[in-house]
Amino acid sequence: MLAIIKTELLPEERLQPDASFSWILRGLANRRRMTDHPHFDLVVSPGLEKLPGRVDLPGTYSVPVSGEAFGNLLKGSFFDRPLAINQGYAIYYGHNHYQRRNPQADSVVLVATTAELDIYRTSHGLFAQSSTSHHWLFVTDHALTGAPDKLRWASIGDVAIWDERLLILQHHRPVSGGTAMFLIDLESGRVGRLRRDLIGEPDDRITFTAKDDSLSLKATMPGEAEREEGDLVLSLKTLLSELGQH
Repeated sequence: MLAIIKTELLPEERLQPDASFSWILRGLANRRRMTDHPHFDLVVSPGLEKLPGRVDLPGTYSVPVSGEAFGNLLKGSFFDRPLAINQGYAIYYGHNHYQRRNPQADSVVLVATTAELDIYRTSHGLFAQSSTSHHWLFVTDHALTGAPDKLRWASIGDVAIWDERLLILQHHRPVSGGTAMFLIDLESGRVGRLRRDLIGEPDDRITFTAKDDSLSLKATMPGEAEREEGDLVLSLKTLLSELGQH
């Protein structure tokens, strides 16, 4: 029966998750939601899985999962009851990283650089490429980071790097999720999401500018023209320090 299911229902099987799905699995196992922090409501600590050579862009496949990884995936799914099993198969729809489902199209774009890294985005992820290795920095997942209602809508927005150390990500979650702002420590791989109640309403579009030590955020209601002035200014040095404490 399992052989029939794998042949007829599941996409091509891999024995191990690719690096982008592995980032999600590590993130699900190392996440912390916070209700009383002044700036962050979520911190994810997946670490940096540096792999030699150029990035291997993912496609769609199935992969066996078990134990803690299986339980973590279920917690983020539609299953709201415990199961008597602790293993199964996950389908990773990696083709959604590319608009028009084509890895050769314009969805993989260089968006930022440091002295040692080139940062690329896909429709739903960020990865870093050095002269000798690569690693994923962020992958959109509904349970872990929030995601658009439909994955054909790109979730990765504007990106900037402050002081060669902190990556600032504007994360889109259309139609119902508005915008989230993430900060990524390039040295540790730790990811923090700014509290949504710091600025605007849940479905507002958040834009940012980073200058010197200041992160300026402004919220725009759907259908409203973007304003010139910022609504909230935060210290990037302070945010990086706080992110390192979790």
